[in-house]
Amino acid sequence: MDAETLEALKRVNREFYERHALAFSASRRGPWRGWRKVLDVFLERRPGLDAPRILDAGCGNGRFAELLAARLGPSFAYLGVDASAPLLEDATRRDLPPGTAAFLRLDLLESKERRALAGREFDLVVAFGLLHHVPGQETRAELLVALAGLLAPSGLLAVSFWDLARSARLRQRVVPWSRLAARGGPHVDLQELDPGDLLLAFGREEEALRYCHFASPEERRELLAALPLAVVAEFMADGREGSLNHYAVAERAAP
Repeated sequence: MDAETLEALKRVNREFYERHALAFSASRRGPWRGWRKVLDVFLERRPGLDAPRILDAGCGNGRFAELLAARLGPSFAYLGVDASAPLLEDATRRDLPPGTAAFLRLDLLESKERRALAGREFDLVVAFGLLHHVPGQETRAELLVALAGLLAPSGLLAVSFWDLARSARLRQRVVPWSRLAARGGPHVDLQELDPGDLLLAFGREEEALRYCHFASPEERRELLAALPLAVVAEFMADGREGSLNHYAVAERAAP
């Protein structure tokens, strides 16, 4: 994928979250069932860890922090990062135990902005509902390696992949790329798109458009195999069918 297409796809989603963040946040209120399973895996593999350090990459409106508070009480240190200022503003309004959570605006797709996390270590890094907004397989691979590099020894990285093939409801949301141009969106060279790159409509009127990538099973395996981590759990969860997302949890080796 060339640089122009990468930037065009990033712009599609920047504009979506600038214009429709409140409606999107209102449609995403409770935790996903898969998040609970990820926490189960984390607590099984790191029992008795005092005040675990947790990074929520692409935290959106901060729903995962509320789940952590419900499961862990006041004994955790959470950092939520996202590129959307309106979503982060919504996140800061959550009722969380004092001193447990902080939020930071940065674009994880930009390597220069990721430097703000340099030197930090986390016991758990989660990337829920993030990778489908990352254009370009090289960019997705680079981001996952960067997130893996933030893990403390024995830390866990949990990633979710949207699975279009298992959801008839999602497939109905796919619209032709010509609709983007018709609404004044950026030009996208269709020849540069990766397999699985699609345009989805959001909302009842289906006027809001966002770029989404649906990784194939082969791509998921390649991305996970390229990490300096060992995959310790994989499962399907979420959605009406219970299979909307494919989750993978990978562990950094102990020293």
